[in-house]
Amino acid sequence: MCHYQLFRFRYIRLLLAALAVFGLALHGLPQAGALDTTFNPGDVGYGNGDGAEYVLAMALQPDGRIVISGRHSYNNDYINELTRVDSDGQLDTTFDSESTLPNNSSKAISIQPDGKVLHGGICGWGPSPQYPCTGRKEADGDNDPTFTIPTFVFGFGVYAILLQPDGKALLAGDFLMPYNGSTLRHIVRLNTDGSVDSTFTQGFGPDQEIYAMTLQPDGRILIGGSFTQVNGVPRNRIARLNDDRSLDTSFVPGAGADLAIATMALQANGKVLIGGAFTTYDGIPRTRVARVNSDGSLDFSFDPGSGPDAVVGSIVIQPDDRILIGGALTTYDGVPRPGIVRVEPDGTLDASFTPGEGTNGWVYCMLLQPDGRILIGGTFSMYDGLVRRGITRLNDDGSLDLSFNPPSSANAPLNSLAVQVDGRILLAGNFTGYDGQPRGRITRTEADGSIDPTFMPGTGADHNIHCVVVQPDGRILIAGEFTTYNGMAAMRIARLLPDGSLDPSYNAGNGVSGSIYAMALQPDGKIIIGGAFQASGGLGRIARLNADGTLDYTYNNFLTANGDVRAIDLTPEGRIMIGGSFTEFSGQPHSRIACLDINGYPYPSFNPGTGPNARVRAIEILPDGTALFGGDFTTFNGIPRNHLTKVLPNGLQDFSFLPNNGPNGVVRTILRQPDDRILIGGDFNEYAGVLRSKIARLDPDGGIDLSFDPGTGANEYVSCMALQDDLKILIGGWFTSYNATGRNRVARLYSGMSVGVPEVTTSNVLLWPNPVTTTLHLGQRVDFTVLDNQGRVLRTMSPTDQVSVATLAPGAYFLRTGTGQVYRFIKQ
Repeated sequence: MCHYQLFRFRYIRLLLAALAVFGLALHGLPQAGALDTTFNPGDVGYGNGDGAEYVLAMALQPDGRIVISGRHSYNNDYINELTRVDSDGQLDTTFDSESTLPNNSSKAISIQPDGKVLHGGICGWGPSPQYPCTGRKEADGDNDPTFTIPTFVFGFGVYAILLQPDGKALLAGDFLMPYNGSTLRHIVRLNTDGSVDSTFTQGFGPDQEIYAMTLQPDGRILIGGSFTQVNGVPRNRIARLNDDRSLDTSFVPGAGADLAIATMALQANGKVLIGGAFTTYDGIPRTRVARVNSDGSLDFSFDPGSGPDAVVGSIVIQPDDRILIGGALTTYDGVPRPGIVRVEPDGTLDASFTPGEGTNGWVYCMLLQPDGRILIGGTFSMYDGLVRRGITRLNDDGSLDLSFNPPSSANAPLNSLAVQVDGRILLAGNFTGYDGQPRGRITRTEADGSIDPTFMPGTGADHNIHCVVVQPDGRILIAGEFTTYNGMAAMRIARLLPDGSLDPSYNAGNGVSGSIYAMALQPDGKIIIGGAFQASGGLGRIARLNADGTLDYTYNNFLTANGDVRAIDLTPEGRIMIGGSFTEFSGQPHSRIACLDINGYPYPSFNPGTGPNARVRAIEILPDGTALFGGDFTTFNGIPRNHLTKVLPNGLQDFSFLPNNGPNGVVRTILRQPDDRILIGGDFNEYAGVLRSKIARLDPDGGIDLSFDPGTGANEYVSCMALQDDLKILIGGWFTSYNATGRNRVARLYSGMSVGVPEVTTSNVLLWPNPVTTTLHLGQRVDFTVLDNQGRVLRTMSPTDQVSVATLAPGAYFLRTGTGQVYRFIKQ
């Protein structure tokens, strides 16, 4: 939890009085807790646009739907082995794949004419137990009970599958299969029921793995891989088999390829294109791509020049005989072509295919649609500078097809939110894209959620950002797990200029040795950090830095916690409240919470007893010095308190706060509204027995506020919250929908409160001009405090009748008089 602190008057106590002063009517306001659909309305949510971590294989159905294999998830839905997406790239929820392979990683897919899906992949190795490497699915994804899964031993996997016209299936890869007292190596043919085809058993097979196969019209089979022999006959990485598995001795590749062949594609004239890691073919230079005649000799009419500069993993021949090549390449014949290139039939570069920046990772597989568009899958997360993860579709000219699974909002979790004085919003977390634009774990949006093009973080942070805090001068502090920012060293903490670039005046040196999870900014500009770091200059999970990033030696940085610090907040007196997983601080018992004085020593009058029985994740100090704690715990000092409690300044539990059973899951974030009601977010589904999915609002005494109705709420956890100056509520986390409306990881809710901008008030204080540029005039002399849109104190003055605001950044502010009346003004 990350806070900016100025005397801890975070919000305005007398908001309701202020509303009356402003003459605002509360009637007709949207339902508190309802989604504000005007915030980033293009966000379709439900994980759409997230793509896949990586895609290893694809197969195109006649109806245009695409079966893919990959890892972990597609559009935020878990994948067992296979999933299916619609022609527009959205997840097809009618396909529910059951797991067959133990490692859930299919590498080859083939679709039968009846719609069933034959697949194979990584299966592990060892003599026992015996591992399946293949399976067959019904058209709806269920396992096909009529298919007998064959037995493999010592198998790493099936890497290629071919369906013959008679319905039999060829499987090739790196495996051994027992058959009739002998062992079939690396290639087998199965009957339609999964049994081994006894007519395809001649010879020992290749001595090493097969990566690629293609079937000739006459039934003979071309194979490529890492092998150097087939049936005991030398054949370096390429060979042709007869229909009975015997070696076709009429196909003579000479010395063959010097390194592995990973992919093959058969032309209509019988010639075969090969790609892989090789640099020669039959002793003749051919770097990673070549064409072979039907007799196995090199086709000299295909000359790729210096060819691809890295491994080729996929080749597809278009109907016009131009050739698509995908892999780990970044150039082709010296010309930049990251990930994918198209060449003419003679091997020269096709300059009309322009992928721009191409992919930032491997292209493992490609498919050509009937309309000429090209599907690519692999390990990439971007294409031509736009976020596209694992799979995307290209137009015929190499440009990105923007209609295929377009991203919206953040493509991974948010950890922290901050609203600037000008109303723009900073988002930080583990995402790499926002609305399809690359954003390395941080971005800034306009007040309406649209991306702010003036914020340019470059490549941003290389790992998670847990905290973002805005300084009064507009510069931005970030902290987390990252070690670089925009390619420059930044060891887990950095400061940015308002445009998103690194602030060169901030000098954190080597930073800290481990993750930073929490950060608070003191009124004097010094920075308190907490996390899992230790052993860097003796630091142990909490430290204080000077405003320039150097270590503050006036603070006792060497008193350590024995577990991580996850939350920090400052009391009105400047004491430091910390929470986390620790059970000791400075060698003394401090169970998961501690109160430190301004110099970092444990505050002696704070004694919570045994404290929480599990991790604390969130702290919110209230203006009266009491503190709300949220987290994983279920008791506090031995008394049941599910995930939320309130503590007096002396550390004892405040029994006037009555949450009853409280939330039934972890509380990750707490936010106090100006009217003293309390918002909580986390992993819970209920609060005190009332359905509240991941977010709830409480009355000041801990009872649930039934006027705040989130409906079905968020579908995954809420980790951070903030109030905009119009008192709408921003939430961020891992969710992809809110109250059955799609929203990817960030959303805005109505609070049921509103604030107006009057010229004349009922208290004889006249504010003019409003909006104001330099000087705000008051109708009478009053003492007052100026606060920003989060209730942070910026200035306190003795009686006067005018206020200089020239140095304030544009945005909304509050003026509070000594009698407690509150007014809102706009600085232009």
